Amino acid sequence: MGPSQLGSITDIDNATGLVTRRIGSRTGAPTMLKAVPLSGQTIFTLAPANIGTPYPLCTGPVGLWVYIASLPGHGAAGTPTATLTLALGTRTNGTAGNYFNVSFNANVLREGWNFLICKHDAAPFPSGFGVIESEIADGADANIENGLSFIQVIMNAAMVGATLYFDSMWANFTQKPQLVLGCDGFAADLTATALPIFQSYGWVGYCAAALSGAGTETETTMQTGAGKDFATYQSAASVARIQACYDAGWDVIDHSATHRRLGDMTDKAVIAFERHRSQQWRLGNGWVRGSEFYAAPQGSTSRVAEGVLRQLGVVSQRNGRGFGTSVTPHGIDNPHQVGSFDMGSLTVGQTFANLKAALDACVAHGVSAHMFWHFIQTAGDPGDGTGSTGDALYIYASSFRLFMAYARSLEQGGALTVCKGYSGFYYGMP
Repeated sequence: MGPSQLGSITDIDNATGLVTRRIGSRTGAPTMLKAVPLSGQTIFTLAPANIGTPYPLCTGPVGLWVYIASLPGHGAAGTPTATLTLALGTRTNGTAGNYFNVSFNANVLREGWNFLICKHDAAPFPSGFGVIESEIADGADANIENGLSFIQVIMNAAMVGATLYFDSMWANFTQKPQLVLGCDGFAADLTATALPIFQSYGWVGYCAAALSGAGTETETTMQTGAGKDFATYQSAASVARIQACYDAGWDVIDHSATHRRLGDMTDKAVIAFERHRSQQWRLGNGWVRGSEFYAAPQGSTSRVAEGVLRQLGVVSQRNGRGFGTSVTPHGIDNPHQVGSFDMGSLTVGQTFANLKAALDACVAHGVSAHMFWHFIQTAGDPGDGTGSTGDALYIYASSFRLFMAYARSLEQGGALTVCKGYSGFYYGMP
């Protein structure tokens, strides 16, 4: 079903110098609304007072296209804390009344383009995923399926310093969710457990492979050899497992040379080294497929790191911000800020129930999920998907198998597309 546009919004001006290039509409809207928060909380209403007649019924989700320039905290070693909230209601007299409130915090908002989705009565995102949905006063006016008349935008004080360009709002659209699966660790379980499951389902995933995985090597030790610890490098056995996956059609994507936090780095030459040295190793092994993609070690990224990697041929970057990626008629909303979810997370991962809840929320909102794991453990596994290993790098085999079987059932039911690696997600390969 095609999107039905609720309305573009007015005026764009790039004369202030706050951004380095003109921000044109992502959707072809003739004008956009520029907002520059100055101090404290910023609130403005998009739907006019006394509108009289609601917009067409919102039987599906509502989506907001917004570009965030100069997001505070996105510099090297920074921590964004900005929040953007949408209040959506059905009253036609210009007052909020009871309304549907959706808050997007720093775990979701990204510098650049965002397509922010609100869907009433959908399976909620788990705590910590950055999307908080609630009904204010729990009234009928929050039921936006009855028509949308009141739209208010609220930005917290941490947004001061950013410039936002509101492109357009959309309703009654559909996005088929996708699941992208990858592995960041290469022990025996990869080829003994994961690969056979994927092959039985006709799936391919990707390996996010760092040359040295401990995060203790540096550009100096790698280049001079002084202090180099080869025990931290991928072993011959790990290389053989990656090769087996590659031969089965998996991508092998960049995960840096040293597995350090690139988002904390200020030296562009060091960031470039991480890319070049990793490329040298991967391409030297013949792993060409997937080399244009990058997974940020520890989910760490910044404006500086993202920019350097773009210049060095990376076309899409997986990091830790923005779980639930929108793939729209205008493409991936922000391909250099693709959020992801570590299945081993001790707070929202580990068990089958937790993994299912995360995927269910993505399916309900029509967004795509990037989920990855490190190692699959059999020792101590209760066998029913309820156990936690107590170590974020490990997930029990029963949880892994049950989750993959559940994803397969959604795929067979037509509710989900399981992508053929990162390439399948980025290029839209069937």
